[in-house]
Amino acid sequence: MIKKAIFLGSKKLGLAVLETLVESNNDVEWKILCPDDLNDQRSNFIDFENFAKNHSIEIKIVNSNKDILHATSSFKPEIIFGSGYYRILSNEVLNSVPLGVYGIHNSILPKYRGGSPLVWQLINGEKIVGASLFKLEEGMDDGGIVETVKIKNDNFEIGKILNLLEKEWQRILPEIWSNFCNGNITLTEQNHKDATYCSQRNENDGEINWNNSSEYIDRFIKAQSNPYPLAFINYRNQKLKISKHEIDKRKIYGEPGQVFETNENFVVVCCKNGDGIRISEIIVDGNPIKPSKYLNSFKIRL
Repeated sequence: MIKKAIFLGSKKLGLAVLETLVESNNDVEWKILCPDDLNDQRSNFIDFENFAKNHSIEIKIVNSNKDILHATSSFKPEIIFGSGYYRILSNEVLNSVPLGVYGIHNSILPKYRGGSPLVWQLINGEKIVGASLFKLEEGMDDGGIVETVKIKNDNFEIGKILNLLEKEWQRILPEIWSNFCNGNITLTEQNHKDATYCSQRNENDGEINWNNSSEYIDRFIKAQSNPYPLAFINYRNQKLKISKHEIDKRKIYGEPGQVFETNENFVVVCCKNGDGIRISEIIVDGNPIKPSKYLNSFKIRL
């Protein structure tokens, strides 16, 4: 029987997971540990604080494995449950609670172990995407799996995929958490031979390479759309972040990155093999504007 548990993480999905766990079993005492990620536009720390206050749960910002170990030694939980904590946990943390550390990884393990797995799935055009609840071990996302959820990807933006995953976890987690609390969890070992890996991404990786097909660039933009920092054009050392776009279905002959058409409502940029992307809104310094304010000449090459 689980009497005490620590939630480790942040972000919107993490809050939905925490709310579901807390509200599905009132007998478990919780403590919340959030990373110091207030500079991340995806941070939901204020909402975590409000939730903690409304449920009389202690919440604390942690910056290191040492901080987490201090919390486990004083609070003495049986388990740590995480979602949205992207820092590497030490073996000391993994072994600091009797039942271990469990977390949600946004891929169908063993595929896409590592960083930014959902972004990479969308960039690669995976038709089925998903997330896995698994036990964290010493290796990279290679622990036993509790449950996997799968979503059909109909060329969606990443925000919609995240919302669909969130709803699915909210649906199935109460039963899973009940099994945890009653000691009825069974782990399924991953098929390590099928493992693939992905590297962590940062905002600068969102620069568009126009020497790709329009289908690829369309996926690339959608994979990094809100709540992520957005794919962008680097024009005259300024980031023009793309917030609204679509594939131009015409056959267009031009050099990749060449501005083909510009008007008050949109700008068309040439891609590989006669493709084009129509851009109707960009974000500059946090403000949405029409792209023609910057991309206003056919002489422009991006």
